[in-house]
Amino acid sequence: MANTCVVVADGARARFFLLEAGGGEGPGKLIEQEQLENPEHQHPEVDSRRTDRNAGPMHPYGAQRERHRLEHEKRFAGEVVRRAAERMRGMPAGTLVVVADPRLLGLLRESLRSALHPSVQLRELARECLKRANQPVDGNVLQMVGRALVTSDLPYLLAAGANKSMLRGWNAQDTTYQIWCGIETVPDFKTFNLINISEADDLDEVPEGAKYNYGDLRDSREQAALLTYGKIFAVTRQAIVNDDLNGMMKAPMIYGRSARRKVNGLAYGILTTNGNMADGVALLHSTHANVGTSGVISTTTIGEGFAKMRLQKGIKALEPLNIVPKFLVAPVTLEASAEAFFNTIQIANAAGNVLLNEYAGNRITRVYDPVLDGTDTTDWYLAADKGMTVNVYFLEGQTEPFLDEQQGWTVDGVEYKVRIDAVAKAVDWRGLFLNEGGS
Repeated sequence: MANTCVVVADGARARFFLLEAGGGEGPGKLIEQEQLENPEHQHPEVDSRRTDRNAGPMHPYGAQRERHRLEHEKRFAGEVVRRAAERMRGMPAGTLVVVADPRLLGLLRESLRSALHPSVQLRELARECLKRANQPVDGNVLQMVGRALVTSDLPYLLAAGANKSMLRGWNAQDTTYQIWCGIETVPDFKTFNLINISEADDLDEVPEGAKYNYGDLRDSREQAALLTYGKIFAVTRQAIVNDDLNGMMKAPMIYGRSARRKVNGLAYGILTTNGNMADGVALLHSTHANVGTSGVISTTTIGEGFAKMRLQKGIKALEPLNIVPKFLVAPVTLEASAEAFFNTIQIANAAGNVLLNEYAGNRITRVYDPVLDGTDTTDWYLAADKGMTVNVYFLEGQTEPFLDEQQGWTVDGVEYKVRIDAVAKAVDWRGLFLNEGGS
C-alpha cells in the first residue's frame, strides 16, 4: 500500500504521484495519479518588458497586474493542497513530498499545515509509533494504545504537540495588561525589593575655596515575590482511542489561554483590590493625592487627573515631579462614551461656549478591559509611562507558561501540568489616578 504522495508543481501545472514501496530493499514505484493545469497561468514572456531591476519603481498598472497574478497563484496553490490532502487522507501515517519552485512553494506552505490531516486519529499515531519502535501492534485497541504510551515515542509526540498548542492559546488570547504595565523578570522565588530613590537636593553655590556639601538621598521600597499558578489535565487511553488529534490538542490550547487571562487578571487586580502600599495607605487614596472628583470622562475630570499627577512630589517633597499621564484604563462599558469624547475636537461648556478639546486624538492611549467591568463599570484610571505604575514579573527565562508531562498514575494515560510563575505589583502610586465615575 502506498504511504507517500509526491507533488511536482510549478505555476502552470501540478502532477500528483503515489510512491508504492518496492519489495525487499528495492526502490519504490512512482505511479502518476493526475495532473492539474492552472488556467490562469501567465507565461514569463508576458512580463519580459520589465527585466531591468534598476528601472525604478513599478508603474501602478504593473503593480496591480502583479497583485492579480499573486491572487491567481494563491488560488492554484490552494487547489493543489486540497487535492494533495485528498490523496493523504487514506494514509494515517503517510508522507507528503512537494517539489516546486520557490515562489509557489512559499504559497503552498501557507495552507499545507491546516489542510493535511485535519482529523488524524490518535490511535493510528500510536500504531505508527509502535511500528517505528519495532513493537507489536496486535491486541485490541486499548492494549495497543497502552503499549504505545509505555514503549514508544508517543508520549513525547503528544507532549510536543500539546506544548505548541498551549503556546498558541497563550499568544492568541487577547489581553491588554502588556499595553500599560511594565514587564520584568526576577531570578528566583525569594522576596524582592522595588526601590524608589528620592529626588536630589538642589545644587548649592560653591564660592571660591569653599567646601562642597554632601547631598542627601532617601529611598522607599515595595516588596513582592513570585507565585505559581497551574492545573493538571490528562490524556487517557480511552481519549486516544475515541478522539482525533486536533480535538485532543484543544485542551492545552484552552489552558494556554487560561494562563494568559490569569496574568491579565493579576495586573488589573492591583487596581481593583487597591491594596496598601509600604506606607500602610491604599494605592489609590486621597492621602496619596491620586483620587479625583467623581465624574464621567470629560475635559474637567481628565484635566484634574493631569494636574494631580503632574503636581505629585517625590519622597522628600521638594518639588513637583511633573509626571504626565500616558494611558487611560477603563472598563469596556465606558468605551463608547470615552471614544466619542476623544474623537470630538470641539466641546460646548456649561455656558454654551464652544471650546477646543485638548485631549482629542491620540494624546492618551486608551485601554479597555472587561476584567474591570467585573468589579465596577464606572471607575476609570489614568496611568503614567510603563514601568512607573504596575509591573508584571515573571521567572527569569520563563515568560510563557510551562508544560510538563508524566506517565499517568491516577489515570491510564499521560498527565500534563500547565504552570505560570508570575506576580503583579504596584511600583509607585504617583503615576496612577482614579476617578470613580458618575452618571
